[in-house]
Amino acid sequence: MNAHKLKATIQQDGTLLLHGLPFHPGSTVEIIILEQPDFSDAATETETNDYLAGFTQSLSEWTSDADEAAYHDL
Repeated sequence: MNAHKLKATIQQDGTLLLHGLPFHPGSTVEIIILEQPDFSDAATETETNDYLAGFTQSLSEWTSDADEAAYHDL
């Protein structure tokens, strides 16, 4: 599985538009949406990193170094 990280902003009407996706028309994809944290202070960043570390360990699909590398920046 190839992971692609994009940044997007939710529109006023609650929609999300994604442009320039690197997939062929008709491809089936899995979508995971994570809210980008506000890193206005170091405590928030530490809490977010701790949360993500615990979250990634709970997923059964993450079984190899390649999986970890693909999702490392999420």
